[in-house]
Amino acid sequence: MARSPSPGRRWAATATALALTLAAAGTAAVLSAAPAPADTGEGSASATLSGSLDPLGVNTAAWDGGFTDAAIAPALSAAHTGLVRYPGGSWADQYLWQSNSVSGQTQSVDFGAYAKQVDAVGGGQKLVTVDYGSDTPASAAAWVKQSQTSGEGVALWEVGNEEYGSWEVDDHANPHTASSYATNALSYMQAMKAADPHAQICYDYAMDGDLAPGAGVSGWQDWNDTILQADAADIDCADVHWYPINGTPTESVQSIMQLVDRVPAAAAEVHTALSTYDPKAEFVVGETNMSNAANAWNEEPVGALFSAANAMEWLANGAQSIDWWDVHNYGSPTADFGMFSSGGNGEPSGDTPYPPYYGYLLASKLAVHGATVGTLPLGTADLYSYYSQLPDGSYAVMLVNAGSAATSVGTADLGITSASETSSSYSAADPGGITSGTASGSTISVPAQSVVVLSGATGAPPTSAPPTTAPPTTAPPTTPPGGSGCKASYAVSSDWGSGFTANVTVANTGSADTKSWKVSWSWPGNQAVLNMWNAVYSQSATSVTAASQSYNADIPPGGSTSFGLQATYSGGNTAPTLSCTPG
Repeated sequence: MARSPSPGRRWAATATALALTLAAAGTAAVLSAAPAPADTGEGSASATLSGSLDPLGVNTAAWDGGFTDAAIAPALSAAHTGLVRYPGGSWADQYLWQSNSVSGQTQSVDFGAYAKQVDAVGGGQKLVTVDYGSDTPASAAAWVKQSQTSGEGVALWEVGNEEYGSWEVDDHANPHTASSYATNALSYMQAMKAADPHAQICYDYAMDGDLAPGAGVSGWQDWNDTILQADAADIDCADVHWYPINGTPTESVQSIMQLVDRVPAAAAEVHTALSTYDPKAEFVVGETNMSNAANAWNEEPVGALFSAANAMEWLANGAQSIDWWDVHNYGSPTADFGMFSSGGNGEPSGDTPYPPYYGYLLASKLAVHGATVGTLPLGTADLYSYYSQLPDGSYAVMLVNAGSAATSVGTADLGITSASETSSSYSAADPGGITSGTASGSTISVPAQSVVVLSGATGAPPTSAPPTTAPPTTAPPTTPPGGSGCKASYAVSSDWGSGFTANVTVANTGSADTKSWKVSWSWPGNQAVLNMWNAVYSQSATSVTAASQSYNADIPPGGSTSFGLQATYSGGNTAPTLSCTPG
């Protein structure tokens, strides 16, 4: 979005906002610029964090002199938040890196100072956005070359920031159109790869404006389809920006947390676009916050709840990294974006952590390189639950309670088999930091509006238990109740020799709506699912089961739905035989 070192900033292109009142809690109440879509359901998903990027990241900008403060690198290291994006959002499309200037004004942090500070972060990595809006491909290529010769290697590059939006600087002919970006960004990509053939480069993915009114646009599909069809050979990555609120309408803790429920549908759209045109490409969530406007929630406990659940939901749905906006944002006590206070305008002293930092600190106990992370759908209102099977063999669980009352969860429902675990928590009742201790017993209490992480456990995510009662002696009917039935068909959409994506279509062949469905198969070779979208899956050896999500369980007679998957293999890639069971 259009980021600047002040609390004022752009809303969506069609926004008209009118400030009304300040709520008692300090949350600004204003007219929403666009109606919020219905929530799509948190869903279930899992993914292995096997990529090269740090799973957690944050943004900084050339204007943020506080980024180089001595406190920042140790704090980011403690939260394992290592991927740092620079030189800003919209600022990047005005920033001339060679002169370290915007509109003739020298900036506070040049590339060398940024690189030095990122290198001081444990596992620090650099994500750099080159100036597509007002600079040249030759300058971008020179930046790539500079990053090599000075030892300031960049893990990931991006061509421009949100160039699908009219709020960005774009000096090209026919600005902010897919055809213009496809042509002109390609010149950047090719020049950058000529400077370094190993450079990994992202394009600006356009988000669905219905799912994320604060980040998306109406023509998102045409933008992505046009650019990926034209430039896929040179695109390694999509940079997704996720701001599910536009402006600062009146919200509750529960309504803010329900925004996490939209992530599976948004991630599925990203997977569909990439698997269709560029299956080798991955995606990062290069910017995220609750809103595209500086907000009071960032400084309230819900900021920790959202940042933790939002990060885990995106990682479970296939994002390689998720990067908070931003380190500092020079706001006020009722309007900021930062992980840390900027220390002015009545805010706490400089570099004091804000709640989103604590959310990332807790998420980092699950979001570890090599871990398999996923959601734990417990069916409890206002409770967001995640697991991590860590590479050291241990098991960890995160519970985020958005409710106004405490809730209890059985450890067996979480898949925990150990007698005790390390407990780390943050709550609205004690918002000053993380409380650590030991948890034991068969039940875990999760305080109101809190995040609880249990780590150092043994266990695994639970699978559906078999029925405890004996089956009926009367033979079941040969036709499912109500005349429901289903058929599943499988098609590989892309295969690159060591991996592939596939689409499975589930059709209702009966005379009544399905209430749920389940597709099962056994791989004929050594195929293994890496991630799946639009279905809940489990995998044991060669056996795979995929079950419906809440939003695609109901299929009318003659209708169909689909889900997708990404998998690895070696040798042959023979298609499996599928079975489909309706509910």
